Amino acid sequence: MNNTACQQQGVVLIGVLIVVALISAITALIWQQQHKNFQTVKYTQTQTQALNYLYSMESWAKVILLNDKKTNIDALDEDWASEIPPIPIPGGQIHGKINDLQAKLSINNIVNTKKPNNIVFNNAFSLCLNRLNEQLEQVQMSDLIFAYITELLSDTPTLAFKFKHISELKNIVGMQRQEYYNISPYLNALPKDTPININTAGKEILSCLHPGLSEYSVEALIAERPFSSPEEVLKWLPNILPNNMVNENTFPKSLRATNSKYFLLESSVKINEDTLNAKTIFHRNGAKIDIVNRSYY
Repeated sequence: MNNTACQQQGVVLIGVLIVVALISAITALIWQQQHKNFQTVKYTQTQTQALNYLYSMESWAKVILLNDKKTNIDALDEDWASEIPPIPIPGGQIHGKINDLQAKLSINNIVNTKKPNNIVFNNAFSLCLNRLNEQLEQVQMSDLIFAYITELLSDTPTLAFKFKHISELKNIVGMQRQEYYNISPYLNALPKDTPININTAGKEILSCLHPGLSEYSVEALIAERPFSSPEEVLKWLPNILPNNMVNENTFPKSLRATNSKYFLLESSVKINEDTLNAKTIFHRNGAKIDIVNRSYY
């Protein structure tokens, strides 16, 4: 065979190899795309399943809150306050817990903007926030919040301002990030003015409600609850505080409650390696429960 024939065969062989390589590459890409599509479909199906389970958890929360017949009391020994242990489901598990949002201090209680052109402190709540900051050994925040809202409403004085989430506090000039993170576990931003539920609040919040409440007296208060009414709380306080320190001025009705209207369901669904978490805020008004907000992460 002459050199020309050999060269031609070599060229043909190289061409065949190139074609085979291209076919292999295209086949691999097709398989990769099919695998990607399969994974996408599988992920979508998993997410749909997870959402359905989360909606079921919300239905459970509504039922258990509506079944609470003691309308004047919401306390930590009731059924709604019990954490659901992990429940097995195909390929994973679900669990959740209902928390009383009125066990925390709502930053929307601190400043009253209901009247046009008139922004005023809700003195009881602003003092509570300041005492909470003092417990955490950090700068008081009430004045910063008041200045922020005043400036915000300078162009629209008739706006009835409400914080939508406590993270908005980070927008306030002078608000230190670390101080925000320190206090955020004790705060929320509810859409309406809400008193603190004495029956569910933790010792940090209870300590900030009245200037005379020490760590010892708060422990005594926790041991005595649940209380059946805000008036009962006021009548009992002289057991741990001097009589002249317990009145509507030092411990106003707007600050104290023994039941709640706002609750948070924290739920989690794990299917295979995927996890979907959700936070759902409920508003209970008599025999009606509405979802105020729902978020996933």
